[in-house]
Amino acid sequence: MVIIFSCTVFAGTFIHKGHDWGDDFAMYLMHAENIASGKDYGDTGFIFNEDAPMYAPQDYAPGFPLLLVPAVSLFGQDLYYIRIYLLLFYGLFLFLIYLLLKDKVADITLYAILILLGCSAFIVLQANNILSDIPGAVFFLFTLWLIERALSSKKPAYLQWIIIGLTAAFACSVRSTTIVIIPALIIFVISAQRTKWKQLVWMLVSFLTCSISLNALFDVRSNYTNMLQLHYDHKSFAEIAQQLWIMLLDYTDAYEDLFIGNMHGIATNTIVFNCLFLLFVAGLVKRLISGPTYLEWIVIGYWALVVIWPGYQGLRYFISLLPVYLLYAFGFLEQFTGKKIYTIALSVIFLLAAISIASGLVNAKDTSADYGITSASAISLFTYIQSEVPEDAIIMSAKPRAVSYKTERRGIVFPDSADEKSLKKSLDNYQIQYILLNAYPGYPAYGESLIKQDTLSYREIFKNEHWQLFSYAGN
Repeated sequence: MVIIFSCTVFAGTFIHKGHDWGDDFAMYLMHAENIASGKDYGDTGFIFNEDAPMYAPQDYAPGFPLLLVPAVSLFGQDLYYIRIYLLLFYGLFLFLIYLLLKDKVADITLYAILILLGCSAFIVLQANNILSDIPGAVFFLFTLWLIERALSSKKPAYLQWIIIGLTAAFACSVRSTTIVIIPALIIFVISAQRTKWKQLVWMLVSFLTCSISLNALFDVRSNYTNMLQLHYDHKSFAEIAQQLWIMLLDYTDAYEDLFIGNMHGIATNTIVFNCLFLLFVAGLVKRLISGPTYLEWIVIGYWALVVIWPGYQGLRYFISLLPVYLLYAFGFLEQFTGKKIYTIALSVIFLLAAISIASGLVNAKDTSADYGITSASAISLFTYIQSEVPEDAIIMSAKPRAVSYKTERRGIVFPDSADEKSLKKSLDNYQIQYILLNAYPGYPAYGESLIKQDTLSYREIFKNEHWQLFSYAGN
């Protein structure tokens, strides 16, 4: 408990006063505000652009917004204190790792896993974002812990299996990747524990009932199926195979971010990454040869889902699976070395990882509020929009949900194709009156050349060092 508490406090010291422009967080918070105030769940101001179907769904599932309701009720739009509140889930994440692994590995291994993940530069910096990854990992691991207890029970324990279904459904509503637990359990029960088929049926019934009820209660409008279909539509088998192979390699490389956080090329990190990933693969293969448990089926399913899913999201997709990753890696190392050699090898890995973690965090200690959505230029932009732009206006931008969250105006994203025909099609179809361009690195000003060439249709009405707002006269 000392390790868990210390790591949570440590992560809290890296929470910034500011917040970046990634606007997934804004959608979650707008949903949470609607729940707290009794408004329609989907009344966020975000308009889905059919010409940019891969950008984001119309609505997110209600799991994470429900978890945010206490925070938005207490702190409003104070993003700093909302992230302090979310540290509760950081601590629960580590506590559930302890519960899940305490009977599977030696104490020294368990402590190493807790410290490595609790102080990981990637996970620590991830706590600086209002995203569903860490809370999703909490409910994912809690579901695994319930499954462990149910599978080891000699009694039918139907109630336990019903609770597993309910927990898995809510976990999926927080982070959709948890869905892999369902097919993994089905395969495992059919192949290895057929006597539990009745319990499995009860679990599936409770899972489906809870999932359908949550989506119906909040009238969730999601287009994930369409996004998947559009991603693979009109592609040959060879193109799809090549795309999946590239995604597999990219996600394998993503594990290099674990200790250092988006900073490749440091020797200690490269050594640790290669060693741990090879040990993980060896541990997984050995377990599959010995006879896969539900956990191996989950690992395989998780990798398959993430690789198939359109849009690379990096290591954040794998936060839920990281405890299992280290369990397999250290478990394989422990099994094939003596206690003394294992302790030495673990200490070397731990030391190299600690150097990588220190390197990754050394420049991350920044509590400034003057960046991203809380920067002076952003606040100036939001103030102008709130005072000068009509409340029913629609603003096209690269980050429409963040703009909607801060200004209470409707927002829509630019079309995927940045040509003049696609831009004007979206502008006219959705009756858009304003276009917002920006100069932040990594957020290109879509259509900038087109807009600035046509000064009759697009009139600049606001400008600062980062932003330009244009009114559109075409409607």
